[in-house]
Amino acid sequence: MLKRERGQVVIFVALFIPFFLGVAALSVDVGRVYLFRTQLQNALDAAVLAGAWQLPESPGSATTEAIRLARDNGLEINNTQEIPEITIEGTKTSIRVTREITTVFARVLGIGTVAVTAQAAAISIPYSPSYVFDYVYFLNNWGWFYGRGITANGDIRSNGDFDFRDEPGVAGDVYASGEIRGTWKTPPGQSYETYQGVKKLEMPNLQTLDYYKELAFEKNSFIKIGDTLVIDKVFGDEQGESGNIILEGSPSNPIEIHGPVVIIGDVVIKGTIQGTGTIYAGRNIYITSDINYKHAPSSPRPASDDPEVVDRWVEANKDKDIIGLAARENVIIGDYTKDPYFGYYGNDKWYSNYWLFNMGSEDVGADGIPDTNVWIIDEEHPQGYWTDPTENDGIFQANTEDLDKDGLFDDKYNWTDIQTQVPITNFARLPPNTDEFGDLATNRINKIECVIYTNHACAGRLGNGVHFNGAIVSKDETLIYRNTITLNYDERIHSRYRKNPNWLIDLCLPPGSKTVQLVPYQQFSL
Repeated sequence: MLKRERGQVVIFVALFIPFFLGVAALSVDVGRVYLFRTQLQNALDAAVLAGAWQLPESPGSATTEAIRLARDNGLEINNTQEIPEITIEGTKTSIRVTREITTVFARVLGIGTVAVTAQAAAISIPYSPSYVFDYVYFLNNWGWFYGRGITANGDIRSNGDFDFRDEPGVAGDVYASGEIRGTWKTPPGQSYETYQGVKKLEMPNLQTLDYYKELAFEKNSFIKIGDTLVIDKVFGDEQGESGNIILEGSPSNPIEIHGPVVIIGDVVIKGTIQGTGTIYAGRNIYITSDINYKHAPSSPRPASDDPEVVDRWVEANKDKDIIGLAARENVIIGDYTKDPYFGYYGNDKWYSNYWLFNMGSEDVGADGIPDTNVWIIDEEHPQGYWTDPTENDGIFQANTEDLDKDGLFDDKYNWTDIQTQVPITNFARLPPNTDEFGDLATNRINKIECVIYTNHACAGRLGNGVHFNGAIVSKDETLIYRNTITLNYDERIHSRYRKNPNWLIDLCLPPGSKTVQLVPYQQFSL
């Protein structure tokens, strides 16, 4: 009885061994198909997100970028027959791809290939006002006010820590994503708030100026000096235009700016300006002397911080001059050539480079800010601890450290970053008797009226008792002043006015970064 049962078991197992082996073999092919589909889906997700970033401004670039990202993520596209089905519609990108995978074991059952289909879709969410312009001084880095001669009339903020030394003056709230250290003075009888550990604000990105070129044509933007049309929408995009230009205004012939104007290269600007608009430079902006509004607001600031008083001041001055200067690289103030590097040994040195050249490296770690940490929880530290092992590790983590979104690692600043990209004598609109940069520049600037924006450095040497009327928004800042510097925030650029069309002053400042997100494919497939 027992022997017979054992024999039946042996026969049973023997009969089903081919079946079990077949199931095991098929499971290998099923696993391969599943893995291939996952990889294909990941490639398409990356592709549609890249395409959506280009919309709605550049639908042609959306297709190109989608294909490039699909290739970069392993999707083989060798000829026109293999190009995936890509649909571009408004702000939406969708892709559908079918590929065949060769089986290993299933072919014994007559299944030589399996068709695998994946699809993905993404949309871009339009630009919105950027909140970095709600502050008279905003740094995408550590903020630092060193010196009792500093006075900031308006809120100030940094995406890192904020350090104060020698009790500078602040008539506004202080914000920092990290710690706030040191003390400062506020005007008698006034009180303001302090906020530590606040969420970081994302900087608008000027890596591509295509969006602003489109705006320039949409708004028919221009720059005139006197009766002369100097720039029609974009400068440097036509044959014969160098892309580098000097703009010098006077009270009788001011620089008149209307709308967003794009200049492909470097810009030197000085003197009297008027109008409403923003200059976007493809490289550096050089402020070489005072910049004054022809039709300035009635006062640099409202009489008080009371919201009703501020609203009345904005209403009264909404038609006065207001200009933005936005540089894809740096905003350089004063005469940088007054340094031993250029053979200058006098007392009027630029000095900014002594601090600046210790800044700028993008090896800043997971939080994007130098000398700060992130909260890590791991097996050895289940309660968590502060650290940032990726900072200063010599490895470029593009997803967290590429602060200007150009895909390249930026090291510390040097003279190449500061100097004009071509000799000043090769600039358009070169004034007579100008042989070198120093002929146009001074380190004794006393007033700058405009809104300054850069993804990189705002650096320079200033005069005695200098006044900034507008705002300074940058990643790094090294402004060297004599005795005192006063920053007066121009309330007209605050987001609460830019969101309300009844108050809108169309300065066309850099907007907040648009976002892209994946959506169900069926929602947008045609």
